[in-house]
Amino acid sequence: MPFGDRQEDDHYVVFFAIVEGGHGPYHYTGGPPSGSSPVREGTASFASGRTVGLLTYERPFGRIPTGTEICSADNSVCFPAYYPET
Repeated sequence: MPFGDRQEDDHYVVFFAIVEGGHGPYHYTGGPPSGSSPVREGTASFASGRTVGLLTYERPFGRIPTGTEICSADNSVCFPAYYPET
């Protein structure tokens, strides 16, 4: 079990994001919400010179945390981690 005390029957929601214009590593503002995974990232570079970040992260199924953002290392790119916020 890669994240804490997960049980086999726990349910998690996986999020994917494609981000252009920022530089990793990416992180949650204020740290990850309880039970959430760290932000994992990869980078894709194209022949044109364009580079995008491919991010994945997950949280336990249930109530969506509000006010949580994910930002690039230089904070030039930030976005809501969970959409829609309720």
